[in-house]
Amino acid sequence: MQTMLMLKKGMMLVGLIFFSLPANAGCTLEETARKVIMGFQQEDAQLINSLIDKKTGLYVLFHRGASMDVENLKQINFRQPVPEYFPWPSAGEHVPRDDEFNKKAIPKFNCERGWNKQGYFISNSDVHHKVSRSLVFTQMFGSPQNTISDAQIAAARRMEYGAVRVVAAPEESNDGLVFYLSQLYSYDSDWYLTVVDQIGDCGA
Repeated sequence: MQTMLMLKKGMMLVGLIFFSLPANAGCTLEETARKVIMGFQQEDAQLINSLIDKKTGLYVLFHRGASMDVENLKQINFRQPVPEYFPWPSAGEHVPRDDEFNKKAIPKFNCERGWNKQGYFISNSDVHHKVSRSLVFTQMFGSPQNTISDAQIAAARRMEYGAVRVVAAPEESNDGLVFYLSQLYSYDSDWYLTVVDQIGDCGA
C-alpha cells in the first residue's frame, strides 16, 4: 500500500514537472520555428507566450512614420496588435517540415513587390541588429518621456548575438511572418521567440 502511494506521488510529481516546462524545452531550432508559425496561423497567444522568455520579453519592430521603432512586450495579445494600426502577421496555412527550411538563401522584401523568394528561410545570424540600433536611436533622439537606458541596449545586443532570423513567406506578394529566435543562455540551450519584425509596415 505504501509503495503504491509513493508511486502515485512520483507520477504526480513527474506530471507537474512536465506541464511546467516551456513549450520550447528540448526543441530544435526547426521545431521551435514551426511552433511560432503555427501560433501565428492559429492566433494561439498561449502557445506564443510560452515561447517568450519572461526576462527578455518580445521585441516588436515597426515603423512610426518614416523611422524604425521598437516596443518590448511581456506577452502577446492578438486582439492588441503592435503597432495598433497594423495587424499581427500571418504565415499562410502550410506548416513546414524540417527539410523545407532553407538555410542558404536570404530573401529580400520590397514594399511594392513583396518578397523576391517564396518559402521558409532561416538565416545563420542577425546581421542587422535592428533592435539595438532602434534603441540607440531612441536614446539619442527620442522624446524625454521615452527614455532608453544603456542596460536595455546591452540586453538587446546580447539577445541579437545569439539570434537567427526566420522568414515564412508562403506567397511572394504577401508580407508573411518575420521573427527571430535566440539561444539566450548558452549555445546548447532552448530557443526563444525574441523578435517579431512587422516588415510589411512600410511606414509613411
